[in-house]
Amino acid sequence: MQLANEQMGWISGRTPSILVAGTNGKGTTSAFLWRLLTLGGLRCGLFTSPHLLSFAERIQMSDRSVTENELEAAIPDLVAQVDPELWAELSFFEASLLLGFLVWRKRNSDLNVLEVGLGGRLDATNIVCPEASVITSIGLDHTGYLGSSIPQIAFEKAGIIHPGRPVFVGFSAIDRDDKDALRVIASAAESRSADLYLAGRDFGVEGGQFYFVPAAGVRMTARLPEFFRGAAPYLVDNFAVAAATACWFFWSKGRKSGVPWGGSGDLDSIFDRFSHPDGPWAPALCGRFHQVSAIVPGSGQSREILFDVCHNPHGATKFVEALVQKFGPDTKIPGIVSILRDKDIGGILDVLSRKLHPIVLFKITNDRGLNREAIPSGYRDLLPLADDFAGAVGMMRDTLAATNSMDEFPWAVCGSVMAVGEVLGRIKVANSGARSCTSREVAMDRALRSCLAMRDFDADGVWCGAGSSQV
Repeated sequence: MQLANEQMGWISGRTPSILVAGTNGKGTTSAFLWRLLTLGGLRCGLFTSPHLLSFAERIQMSDRSVTENELEAAIPDLVAQVDPELWAELSFFEASLLLGFLVWRKRNSDLNVLEVGLGGRLDATNIVCPEASVITSIGLDHTGYLGSSIPQIAFEKAGIIHPGRPVFVGFSAIDRDDKDALRVIASAAESRSADLYLAGRDFGVEGGQFYFVPAAGVRMTARLPEFFRGAAPYLVDNFAVAAATACWFFWSKGRKSGVPWGGSGDLDSIFDRFSHPDGPWAPALCGRFHQVSAIVPGSGQSREILFDVCHNPHGATKFVEALVQKFGPDTKIPGIVSILRDKDIGGILDVLSRKLHPIVLFKITNDRGLNREAIPSGYRDLLPLADDFAGAVGMMRDTLAATNSMDEFPWAVCGSVMAVGEVLGRIKVANSGARSCTSREVAMDRALRSCLAMRDFDADGVWCGAGSSQV
């Protein structure tokens, strides 16, 4: 990546960047940060992964959506700037990031928000020297690459902390794992003379009020945007670290320019506009505790579906906590679940089964998708496995009918990003505009429609996008 970066004229340094890493929450945090920076007057690029429906979701600009056609047109320019031998060595993810830098330069972005792919220390995104870094959470995932313990994984995530550049940590020391992770991150920050801003200490949300203390004697506050009324707790946490990072950027920029920022009205103005449906809403928000009224396969009627990309035990725990807040501790929600074969299937199902019942599993078209052999023996004979989502819907209906279960709550469709994306791309949204009454519902409807609009179709109206190219 550094060689390719050099051959492209050190393109990663042409525009300032902010890095966002973490086991879970980095996608929504990046999306919230992108919107906040845009509302503050910046033209922002956004890099996220994986995508739900369209490859173009990964590379976006705040002024106007980037489409698959625009990216395809930029590829020859990218290939021409890199030696053929080196180009052959680049991974799909690495080439995607370089393509993003090229598009953002052509679009004259002021700042780029980059979601880290895997870990941080050796991730392709870490070729930038960020203005600031964000670490949203630390949990066990990708242990074959990042290590089998929390301290090992925290060490890899902390690799995005650069000398003299602040780091924002989106979790506090609640349990032993968090304490172990924070110990590693704090040590890395101290060794690199990087200011450490910690959730619950330097920023957070209390009583519906956001606060941030960038320096001694300086405190910024604003009421939490309407968007987050009734939102999942993890979304509020992700917004808090995104808002603190955005505040720091504008505040430090104001100090350098001599035009103070952070006084009365500065933060209020951005927060007031945050919930308004206009402006950029990143597709990365879709599938994150995302309720949709949809016509499901095999029925002409609409029903409520609650999507969540809880693709590891840590993410499943956050999803279950959000379900408890929304529906109460004793309510069981029907769940249609698909998990990739290389994930901790048993660990995820152990968590989800606390709140989801009945559960039906389903396969997806991707080669990494679930199959019977991958399901742990404790669940293999207990949970039905459908060949696709339509089959899972039929199984769920039959199960609910056979047990005379009440069908009054949304069905949860959750698991891998690929599974949620596959289902979102195949359901028919039922009068979403008419039912969207809260600011969050309107915003999520905008994000989903933006996501769908990025896809390219052939002359016969058949989608020919890159949904199967996720990594």
